[in-house]
Amino acid sequence: MSQSIFFTRGNRVYGRFYELVLPSGQYKKLSLCSIKERNKYSAKGSPGSQRDRFLNRLYEDRLEKELQKKKSGATADSIQELIDNYIDEKDPDNTVRGQLKYWRKELPNMKAKEVEPYNIVLVQDLLKKRVGPASVNRYRSAISAVFTYCVKEKFILDHNPVKIVPKLKEPRGRTRLLSFKERKQLEAECRKSSNPDLYLVVMLALSTGGREGEIWGLKWSDVDLKKGSVTFRDTKNGDTRRISFDGPALTEFRNKIRRIDTELVFPGKWDKNKPRSFRKPFEQSVQSAGLEDFTFHDLRHTFASYMAMDGATLREIADALGHRTLNMVMRYSHLTEEHSSKVVKGMNQRMLA
Repeated sequence: MSQSIFFTRGNRVYGRFYELVLPSGQYKKLSLCSIKERNKYSAKGSPGSQRDRFLNRLYEDRLEKELQKKKSGATADSIQELIDNYIDEKDPDNTVRGQLKYWRKELPNMKAKEVEPYNIVLVQDLLKKRVGPASVNRYRSAISAVFTYCVKEKFILDHNPVKIVPKLKEPRGRTRLLSFKERKQLEAECRKSSNPDLYLVVMLALSTGGREGEIWGLKWSDVDLKKGSVTFRDTKNGDTRRISFDGPALTEFRNKIRRIDTELVFPGKWDKNKPRSFRKPFEQSVQSAGLEDFTFHDLRHTFASYMAMDGATLREIADALGHRTLNMVMRYSHLTEEHSSKVVKGMNQRMLA
């Protein structure tokens, strides 16, 4: 075991980077300990004992991983090893981790230098039997990031074979949204639901555009009822976004009684430390309202469509939804164009008549 750098905060100790020498003699340097790994290996106690426990537990875990890789036939430049290193160092979200595990399974016992574009195409063909073109492209991006990591950071490749493989053409995204009449019907049924929080959850989705996981997993520390805002932290792309809201959602939120035995706004029925699922009561309310082909995620599309019809730009819609580019909000462009057309005509009539 070699030198490490630590810093303490309160009664916990954190590792900035660490270096290990395994019994096999292999030298390992793993920089920027991830947040998840940091929390996993930190231990309570005095700073000195914390540091020792951190190193010992980390060393044991790394050693176990090395032995598992050796048994599976993974080598230092194998796809298995490189994907594992990428996950350890970059700490991607759970979605990307799942995608990379799939690539790890489909490209077994292959060295990075042996992977050709046709290997990527073969795996994509398998994926197309399970998921749509958009999802296949997300899998492609995940493995492409690993090869870019090999080229730019590990210097074991001089090119990324995934770059040669073209992306699949993605169909225009789903844009199911609620009409004014449908929204009123759904709101009425949610109020009647046996779940007392369903109406608030639905109004929050319509008012903020939050995904189901973002809303269901809200914590009170991320809610500001005085200013009327919520902060979504565990988002799909890993970014944190804060969004303001008002109207019925804020009124309903201010009337909600807070439980003092949990941080969650909507704690689970059986486990107060896990978010509650609203899928079943929501589907029952949708059915009672007579809505067809409507999911919880369509509340997010409705939010974005309402923004567009109210005059928001595509950039503003993308920021509210947490999208880094405009690609995902182009489906709402016709609504913003209609608004712009009305604004221009109004200006012509008022100013140039």
